[in-house]
Parts: sequence; C-alpha cells; structure tokens
Amino acid sequence: ARAHYGRSLAHRRLGAVRAALADATASLDRNARSVAALNLRASLRFRLADFAGALADHQAALELAPNDAASLNHVAWLRA
Repeated sequence: ARAHYGRSLAHRRLGAVRAALADATASLDRNARSVAALNLRASLRFRLADFAGALADHQAALELAPNDAASLNHVAWLRA
C-alpha cells in the first residue's frame, strides 16, 4: 500500500493526475483504512471534477477519523 501511495504522490507532483488516481486506488485496495490515501484520492477526484467521488472519499475518511481537519474542511466546501 505504501509503494502505491508514494507513487501516487509522485505522479501528482508530475501532473499525471489519472495515473496518480490509479495508484491511490491501488493503495486503498490494499489498505482501505488509510485516511491519507482517502484524502489523496479525494483531492485527485476533485481535480478531475469528480465532486461526488471526492465527497465520498472525504466522508469515508471522516468515518475513520472523525476529527480529521482536512476532511472536515473539504466536505464543508464540497457541500457549499
């Protein structure tokens, strides 16, 4: 899971958003309880205008970490 997460970050830095999304999803396939990977995938989905997917990922992150400030902030913006 860590390798896919790290590669997803690298792809994002290079602007390869779809490749980053694929790796973030692969990371979550291996560890569905990773709040960091859920937030990463949500940010990538947001960049691809998949707002419903981004909201779903942030909400899943909040189920695991109810006080996660990043997820709370993004959910508020996505619902606005």
